[in-house]
Amino acid sequence: MNSMQTFSRRGILCLVFGVLALFPWGRAEAQSVTINGTLTATARSSPLAPPNSISLTANGSGDAVQITSGVSAGQALHITCTRAGTDCYGIWAEGTSYGGILSGSQFGVIAIGPTAGIFFGNVSVVGTLTKSAGAFRIDHPLDPANKYLTHSFVESPEMMNIYNGIVVLDGKGEAWVSLPNWFEALNRDFRYQLTAIGKPAPDLYVAQEVSKNRFKIEGGKPGGKVSWQVTGVRHDAYAEAHRITVEENKPAEDRGFYLHPEVQNQPAEKSLFLKHDPRKKHAQPPQAPNK
Repeated sequence: MNSMQTFSRRGILCLVFGVLALFPWGRAEAQSVTINGTLTATARSSPLAPPNSISLTANGSGDAVQITSGVSAGQALHITCTRAGTDCYGIWAEGTSYGGILSGSQFGVIAIGPTAGIFFGNVSVVGTLTKSAGAFRIDHPLDPANKYLTHSFVESPEMMNIYNGIVVLDGKGEAWVSLPNWFEALNRDFRYQLTAIGKPAPDLYVAQEVSKNRFKIEGGKPGGKVSWQVTGVRHDAYAEAHRITVEENKPAEDRGFYLHPEVQNQPAEKSLFLKHDPRKKHAQPPQAPNK
């Protein structure tokens, strides 16, 4: 196909000042244009050509653009911002329902950058979140205009939940601590901590362990306050099916590579991410047929 002259039966595909447009005439019907080669559209800064290379609009239902690739390695769509230091976005997506839906047989999304992702809003993960570290960061309560306050997550090799509170002992120095009605359905392997507040209570102890979603404290002073903490390990259906492996060997092909080579005094090429970076894969150009 000649890149400057493309004709279909009921339309003309025109490439003018970097804008791709289809001008139909006659009876309205679906049109199809096939390009066997390279389509290049260049935007120019002028009143006649706004800074968009290609503009496509669809009405009704279906896809405005559908791209299918049969390459064994490479990208079906590769977008590059070429001018450094500009406010160019590789992809800008807006939707009335979803901004974007991405899926893959191995990874749905791979993000690269000093900050790989920023989310303004709630984030829901239906699955297991694996990370190298975690924290919350907020505007500092005492100086919100000028400082941040950051705390690290509390980590555990088990799927542990933590519950605590303060209870006031009765006239016998005893108290029942009631827990949520789902407590035992969610947790097992309970562990306890008791601390007397205000005055010593050396005989304080857990008299009855968790049963029917409550436990009993005895041995304290009448009217005394006790700080209590109970931990449990999740045993709900999802937790039982997705236990965390605390220690595991790397696959043979990943040995000698690192999640964070920089903190192991290793060169960047020892990065596991770079090893699996799909951008390193380039499809070989097809061979011209023998004439």
